[in-house]
Amino acid sequence: MATLKEGELTFLKKYNELLNSMDEGFTFLSEVTDFEDATISTVFADLVHAFQQLNVSHEQLISIIEWNDFSPFQKAVEAMSTWFETAEENKQELVTNHIIPAFQAWRRPIQLKLNQYLQH
Repeated sequence: MATLKEGELTFLKKYNELLNSMDEGFTFLSEVTDFEDATISTVFADLVHAFQQLNVSHEQLISIIEWNDFSPFQKAVEAMSTWFETAEENKQELVTNHIIPAFQAWRRPIQLKLNQYLQH
């Protein structure tokens, strides 16, 4: 593993922090009972924006770490996209049983990889 430059290390830390923030957002959504609350739309919009930020940073990410499997990320994005087609009364099930597991399938392995670089 190559020694990281300061900018690369900062990038990986920010990427990791964004994943943690997203995890907090999903935890919040998993505990919600009223999906018609305006706060929920804001949190979901923030999560969509976070996915967009991650997506545009992947080229930079792979220039720093060895990673080539973005299919779990894509599956998480696809799970998120079903939000708009889902009735309010079914969003809890969607979040808990589809979106969060898809996100975790991406977050866990990429954070394990990031930690290999961040802990050195």
